[in-house]
Amino acid sequence: VEPLVTMLELPEHQVLYGRRGTGKTHILKYLAETVRREGHVAGYCDLRNVGSSGSLYVDGRVPVSRRATHLLIDVVEALHNALWEAILELDLDDRVEQLAAAMDHVAEAATDVRIVGEVEDEGVVATTEEKSSGGGATVGIGPRGNLTTERRRRHQSQRSRRVVRRGEQHHHVVFGSLVAALHQVMDAIRPRQLWVLLDEWSALPLELQPFLADLLRRTLFPVPGITVKIGAIERRSRFELPGDRGDYTGIELGADTSASLDLDDFLVFGNKRAFAVSFFSELLHRHVRVLMHDKGFELDIPNAPELLSAAFATPGAFQELVLASEGVPRDAINITGLAAAVALRSKISREDVSAAARDYFLRDKEGRIPPKAEAALARLVRRCAEQKSRVLYLRRHGESNDPVIQQLYDARLIHRVRQGILDADDPSIKYEVYLVDYGCFVDLLAGGRGRLRAIDDGLARELRLVDDTNVRINSRSYATLPRAWYRHG
Repeated sequence: VEPLVTMLELPEHQVLYGRRGTGKTHILKYLAETVRREGHVAGYCDLRNVGSSGSLYVDGRVPVSRRATHLLIDVVEALHNALWEAILELDLDDRVEQLAAAMDHVAEAATDVRIVGEVEDEGVVATTEEKSSGGGATVGIGPRGNLTTERRRRHQSQRSRRVVRRGEQHHHVVFGSLVAALHQVMDAIRPRQLWVLLDEWSALPLELQPFLADLLRRTLFPVPGITVKIGAIERRSRFELPGDRGDYTGIELGADTSASLDLDDFLVFGNKRAFAVSFFSELLHRHVRVLMHDKGFELDIPNAPELLSAAFATPGAFQELVLASEGVPRDAINITGLAAAVALRSKISREDVSAAARDYFLRDKEGRIPPKAEAALARLVRRCAEQKSRVLYLRRHGESNDPVIQQLYDARLIHRVRQGILDADDPSIKYEVYLVDYGCFVDLLAGGRGRLRAIDDGLARELRLVDDTNVRINSRSYATLPRAWYRHG
């Protein structure tokens, strides 16, 4: 997808969003190879594999400052290792000693990174009082006898009071000499640029993410020649922690970085059926070619159209596959594999694709969502069957960002195709446009109770309406779902 690649190759700090399966890891690794071919340095880091004490990050009993400190140190060490491996591939014989010393300083600076903050001070002040009283008498008996008696009473009391000093807890990053060490690294590799590619950002605990973002903003961002790209899931990412004085910890997207990109926006084809077929046919051809090469064979089919003719019984069978994948490359590859297994040695038919899509939907999508999301999905499917369209309009605030709706979106059971559609009656209200997943209707096809053709026609018609910038959605014509539709319990 040329616009996406062009925008990512710009040397600007950037966040790349996308749901699982859309290709964030693939494109970041592709970007790393592209940068290296141009003679620059690219360090790729999978944040799922950072550190050996992953359980510490998610242990809520451990203070945030300690968890975040361990995370930052582990990330700096992982980046040090990734960059060192990439730099060793360069021809820097005349600057090896300078570079080695700079990288050693980066490793040493990792120990200076820590999170500090104001914490609640609580203590007990104890006061002890002691009183004593006593008396004595001496009585003589006879010339030799003497009797002495003494009584003493002691009274001790202890009083304590609890002193608590409360205030908002603020943390900030202390990174010591890390910036100076990074400047030394860049001096040693100039005129080359350094690209830092951080993948699986959303695998980190949500409350720790702003501290790592702050470390990046204060150490990597200011150093000339360093570019940072981050792969993340939008609704599972937090880059900024606002302060009470207009300050913040973390990254302010759009200000500290350039405009974020969303893979879902580039892979939603809407009613551009021909472009979608072309994209996925090329994807499948390249995938099969590399797979066979890895197994020691060469694919003797030179292009994508010939592969489709050899593998699919009809053009409609592949179009059904494109429809079932809903713009997600990983889903397209998985459904193709399942369909080929159903077809055995025959060409893949439309029925084979439908059976594979149903199996994939039940096992890998619907089977992994919680009960509340299952109930919501059932209501949405009934709504779509009634209106003969897979298109849903949900208010951007209050409906689209509801946790249950977001669970369905993350599970790729509904797919966002447009954002920020205005209400003609009230321009302050915006809608998100979603499609309900194709797999929800496979049983409807198999039972002979209807065809998706009517639903597809409605899809094309409504998306043409949405694409017309002179037309706004009328809320009286396209009623959004009341909460009872997707709330359960």
